[in-house]
Amino acid sequence: MAPDDPKLPRATLRDDQLYIEGEKEPYFRDPERSILLLVDSVTICEGYHQDRSRGAEADIKGGWTFTESLSGLAKLEGVNRFAVIGRKTDSKMPISFGLQPLHIKTAHHWHVEIHFLPRETKLAEQFHVSGYCPKKYFDDLLAAIRRGHVDHIRVAMETTMWQRQSFGTLYLAPSIHCESTNPDFETGHISMLTWQEKFASKRRARKPSQSK
Repeated sequence: MAPDDPKLPRATLRDDQLYIEGEKEPYFRDPERSILLLVDSVTICEGYHQDRSRGAEADIKGGWTFTESLSGLAKLEGVNRFAVIGRKTDSKMPISFGLQPLHIKTAHHWHVEIHFLPRETKLAEQFHVSGYCPKKYFDDLLAAIRRGHVDHIRVAMETTMWQRQSFGTLYLAPSIHCESTNPDFETGHISMLTWQEKFASKRRARKPSQSK
């Protein structure tokens, strides 16, 4: 956010409910509520990064790792939308989505993080969802996208985002520890990752007729 943006209201957690300064009705979490993201404009991101675990000599001895990830623009299906408690947010605010593979067995498989990205010089405010999955499943999706027949992917997930109703708006909240102009991030779990491949029908070309 810009330096002159106002601070978010103070938040207090009591009995697993979030109370916001100036509001009477508390917020709650529903970890079993599933929401569906439709992700299009999917882009494959590739590159190399330095393996810092190899120490200061990595520049001399190598230590560069090839990485792949996916990014796209997401829309929430149905009546669901994202918002920030204590701040006006456009219902059409962009949601960027990223998916990365994890090469080792870890508790972060199918893990997601939901952030609010503040306004910067050339970028508008937006929400961002970062997802992580086992490399095997990521490679299957990557191969389908590279074949050129995938229009979009669908991601279902359950999150720790705050809400007031069993449907509708899901919120990122101010920190319960201090005043801030930016909300805390929330986490979640991917429960479905699907895509469709569309293939055009192949018709046998007809030979042009020859006039006698």
